Amino acid sequence: MELRDSDISTLTSRTRFDWLLGNFHLDDNALQPNHEIPNFDKLYKLPPFLNSLLRNFSFYYKMHETISIDESMICFKGRLSIRQYMPNKSIKWGYKVWTRADINGYINDFQIYTGKVINETAEKQLGPRVVTDLTALR
Repeated sequence: MELRDSDISTLTSRTRFDWLLGNFHLDDNALQPNHEIPNFDKLYKLPPFLNSLLRNFSFYYKMHETISIDESMICFKGRLSIRQYMPNKSIKWGYKVWTRADINGYINDFQIYTGKVINETAEKQLGPRVVTDLTALR
């Protein structure tokens, strides 16, 4: 499988890309919350970055009125507590993500599943909550 992107490779060398990847950091570690608190947010570093992405998704593309809410997987085989196993998906290991996409497949909003929330009511309430969250006007 070819992962090389010719547009990126003409702008930067492999060494420079590796340096950028190794130094890419999203948050100040001094602000890291205590891992021992109930309902610790495992993605606490990502919200500013993800919120910026979602704002740009909405600003630069106007969704078609026909939308779909779908459960997707982002392939990941490393070790991380939010990794999920879904035997019925083509990508069996990875991050579970709920997406809102239009008829053209453009993803306008998403939520990353980080595991069951402590003191959350039965898991059967998860589906309706996700649909409500992703169809709400923002």
